[in-house]
Amino acid sequence: MPNDNLVYWDSVVFIDLIEETPGRHETLKAISDSAERAEARIVTSALTLAEVSKLNNLRLLPEWAEKKILEFFENDYITVRDVSRPVCEMARPIIRGHGLKPPDAIHVATALMAKAQVLHTYDGDLLGKNGLITNPLLTGCPPLRIEVPRWQFQGDLPLPPPTATG
Repeated sequence: MPNDNLVYWDSVVFIDLIEETPGRHETLKAISDSAERAEARIVTSALTLAEVSKLNNLRLLPEWAEKKILEFFENDYITVRDVSRPVCEMARPIIRGHGLKPPDAIHVATALMAKAQVLHTYDGDLLGKNGLITNPLLTGCPPLRIEVPRWQFQGDLPLPPPTATG
């Protein structure tokens, strides 16, 4: 079962937070602030440490932004998972069965192995797989939610949006 407080962030999410991307920064800041207060936890793959060097595979991030991102990974509320053999073995059937690029499949496999509640991304290829991918190594696991980062506030406590069942 997914961990209700664990949110997986794809590389672009970290970049958008650090670069203060309009229309995205406020939500991402609310999530990271919530994690800082121990109301949530952010998990990502070690692959993210390499991927944050380029934005949309087009241009290198400014050195100041890359340094700020790497410092951000040092926060106690962020867990960086290794790209291990088990992660890569799980990624293989995800690549074959869902047509994802290997780096995207590694993010999905890492989120599944971490039992994250949701994978946050702005990547259209990943967003198109929302609710379609389950852990290929375990039966009975719910499909992974893959969504644009959202955060709704209920009272004083920021909570992830409710899941749709069905």
